[in-house]
Amino acid sequence: MHTIKIKREIAKASPYGFAAIIQNRNELLLGLLEKWYAEINANKAWATAEKRRDVQHGCPHCIIRYGCDKCLWTKTIKRVEGIKEKISKFGCCRVAFKGITYQKVSNSRGFKITYWKPAATISFYHCGITDFRDSYRCCKKFLQGHIEWSKIKEWKPALFHKS
Repeated sequence: MHTIKIKREIAKASPYGFAAIIQNRNELLLGLLEKWYAEINANKAWATAEKRRDVQHGCPHCIIRYGCDKCLWTKTIKRVEGIKEKISKFGCCRVAFKGITYQKVSNSRGFKITYWKPAATISFYHCGITDFRDSYRCCKKFLQGHIEWSKIKEWKPALFHKS
């Protein structure tokens, strides 16, 4: 998959303000992830802890589009990859951020990240020490990759967000 090209094309085609939404959402989730990891690790509570928190911004692409078939992600993946036939919905789930896909972080044991239209959710459900550490590393890389993506030059200049 042409991941870098797809992400650049999505940035170019996205409406003004999306970069800021994506950056802010993922910085908030990353802060919660790091805080929870430290708390759970300090208390050695990975086998018993459960946490969940919704944050204000979900996927801005989901909010303005009319179903996955017409979503900017699905259309862009089909065009960039030269796919003629219908592809499965949720094209966004197949693109990696720092090598980690949404499918991996939304279906992991331990820490989990999910994006919905109105909100994003970070959650932790008790697990073994290996899943605790692995899910943390995957979620952290995924969120960092999203933050890096929100800063590329292809986003609309009026709202290009520098930190």
